[in-house]
Amino acid sequence: MFRGLRWLDDWRQVMPKFTKRGVPLVRNNETMTEAQFWGMFRQAMRKLTMHWKPGTAYLNTLRRDSQSDNKRQKFEYPCEHCKGWFRRDEIELDHKVECGSLNSWETLATWCERAFIEVDGGWCSLCKNCHDKKTYGRE
Repeated sequence: MFRGLRWLDDWRQVMPKFTKRGVPLVRNNETMTEAQFWGMFRQAMRKLTMHWKPGTAYLNTLRRDSQSDNKRQKFEYPCEHCKGWFRRDEIELDHKVECGSLNSWETLATWCERAFIEVDGGWCSLCKNCHDKKTYGRE
């Protein structure tokens, strides 16, 4: 009996799917590459660090009453590199020990230990400009 192209459907179910560039789609029901999965996971984990209470407590120890003419601004925070004072949305917490890469289950525990610091002294407050220079190596 002639089976037509039914063999092709059977073959597609067995073979993994690929992107146009030939990268296998292995995660999330064969809709994501390994890199896409870890990128999504890393983004979600970084977002969690923004709500980490010890980091907020560290910033609260550094703040001072605002010297600005803006009456709505209650506090200012220092940049430990350029020594300027900034609004909270202009300050970022930098890890003194880099968190490293998060691209496999093996690196997850180390990344979490470094990202979710429990004690003071593991951070420094930097303005966005200084943080970008340090992180990306730009001068």
